[in-house]
Amino acid sequence: MLKPELVAPAGNYTKLKIALAYGADAVYAGLNNFSLRAATAKEFDYESFKEAVNYTHSLGKKIFVTLNAFYFSSQIENLKKHIKKLYDMKPDAFIIASLGVANLIKEMKLDIALHISTQANVLNYLDAQAYEKLGAKRVVIARELSLKEAKIIKEHCKNLELEAFVHGSMCFAYSGRCLISSVQSGRMSNRGSCANDCRFSYELYAKGENGTLFR
Repeated sequence: MLKPELVAPAGNYTKLKIALAYGADAVYAGLNNFSLRAATAKEFDYESFKEAVNYTHSLGKKIFVTLNAFYFSSQIENLKKHIKKLYDMKPDAFIIASLGVANLIKEMKLDIALHISTQANVLNYLDAQAYEKLGAKRVVIARELSLKEAKIIKEHCKNLELEAFVHGSMCFAYSGRCLISSVQSGRMSNRGSCANDCRFSYELYAKGENGTLFR
């Protein structure tokens, strides 16, 4: 039986070292652009990220790069340059959420493993199979799935690795596709600047016909 792989987030170089020192088999991290790790990755630039990749590999461990935001057309050319710079650092995988990015990496003929982010909302084996045909090696399944549902996906995708969140934020929407942060704070949850409104304390009020609020 295969041993599960423990993957931990690394918001900066220090956190990366801590995660690896305390037992992570792999880490995932991104720079402060083109990534949902943007809010926590401000300390990484290309030079320090390259150093982080080399350090991770020196320990015989893996590093996965987050490219799991959703991009506007005006960003694509810069995205291509960004992908190429990261690819040249020789990370172990790209974590993506967009079908277009999966196809772009395929067109660029980059020899790197693709992991499908939980942002892609893979809830069933049909979606998993579609991503596998695009070259995905691993799918990070939607956080809402039960072990029973995950097992069904695996039964239909025997060669596809599955990853699941076991600790951390549970977004107030399907796998983080949430608009509450945008509405309340002007911070777009799917552009890397989520305000984590799902963690706030709320009180529910009902408004009567005469305008009175009832708690």
